[in-house]
Amino acid sequence: MPHYVLLVNFTDEGLRRVTDMPSRAQPIQQTLLQLGIRVHSQFFTLGQYDLVMVVEAPNQEAVLKLSLSQALQGYARAETLPAFTFSEFNRVINELQ
Repeated sequence: MPHYVLLVNFTDEGLRRVTDMPSRAQPIQQTLLQLGIRVHSQFFTLGQYDLVMVVEAPNQEAVLKLSLSQALQGYARAETLPAFTFSEFNRVINELQ
């Protein structure tokens, strides 16, 4: 399955309600499960982004649904980057030769 890096920023509302985050974790897990998305890692970060996630998803539509469903709640917005494993990247490089 394809991999994606999600660079997440909390909205102003998300920051105001950051202490509610633990109670929102279970519904987010349900959404991930329903969309067939597997979280490889997630980190709360300092700097430009508040949260960085690496996920594996069946397709781009699943990641789009995840991003939109979270944006509609008004707590966070995500920038999504398609990502490639070393072996996937290596295969592309080999095909160039």
